Amino acid sequence: MRRFFKVQMQTVWAPAITTLLYLAIFTVALGRGGRTVMGVPFADFIAPGLIVMAMIQNAFANASFSLLVGKMQGNIVDYLMPRCRPAS
Repeated sequence: MRRFFKVQMQTVWAPAITTLLYLAIFTVALGRGGRTVMGVPFADFIAPGLIVMAMIQNAFANASFSLLVGKMQGNIVDYLMPRCRPAS
């Protein structure tokens, strides 16, 4: 929990800002003419996809960062080494 709150800018604010930028770019690119997709307003249609994309990117970034730090600290070797069996 402490790590999460320490890097709040990276874990919460950065994905939120990125999602809002994507939404703004798509809205400007397609025009503000009240577009609908299958009867749903454009922003309501695209927002869930952008939110899920941000969640998946964050999950991948957190997992890959943990593996990278483990490799740099040298403790990932412990996970990669086979367990020794006791002699029978």
